[in-house]
Amino acid sequence: MDVQPLGLSAEFAENETNLNEDATVNVNTDDLTGSSVFVGVWEGEYDPTESSIASDTVELDGSGDATVDFSTGDGEDITDDGDYQAVVQHVPSEVSVLTGTLQIGDPVDTTASINAPTTDSEYVRGDIVPIEIDLQGTDTATMTFGAEAEGQNVEVNATLVDDDGDGTVTAYLNTFQIGSSARDHGIVTGEDTSQRVALPAKRPPTLAVHSTAPAVTAVQFSHPVATT
Repeated sequence: MDVQPLGLSAEFAENETNLNEDATVNVNTDDLTGSSVFVGVWEGEYDPTESSIASDTVELDGSGDATVDFSTGDGEDITDDGDYQAVVQHVPSEVSVLTGTLQIGDPVDTTASINAPTTDSEYVRGDIVPIEIDLQGTDTATMTFGAEAEGQNVEVNATLVDDDGDGTVTAYLNTFQIGSSARDHGIVTGEDTSQRVALPAKRPPTLAVHSTAPAVTAVQFSHPVATT
């Protein structure tokens, strides 16, 4: 019989995380046959007399690896803060390994703030405006350009996702393609929108951004974009 080494190992991607962020288990093996592994999570230390609070069975990829994400937070796979341990079992051989301990803390406050443009920026219609948004405690934000309910003649919504996890998302606003307004100067100034409440109803659009996670206050972009 030709017995191949399994080389099974598994660990949480991080030793510490927070609720509302994924708890990720990385599995590594020498099995290149596409076999399955069972991954179970226990609160506290692994106890074979108790059932796992969350589990999944996945196939190993061509390199013999697998990544399993467990969601955390209210109504998710893992609902409470505390310490957790995972068990990974190679299904064909029934060989199992334990991970180290993952500490899950309280949710991080979620914020979304506009890093650029700054209040010194000026743009004429036709410019492409880069908009950089800093995120904390979330990887998704909703950007709203304009507000029809406030008498502006355009409203555009976009959902931005931080795919690489660096805490920043960037969008580019094409000022030529947005709606027109009563103003004909085509210049963005550094004036606060709160100082423009007396402008005519068809005033230039403003930009607001907020995280899609709960309990986040919207952040108002401080300069209107003139759209002649």
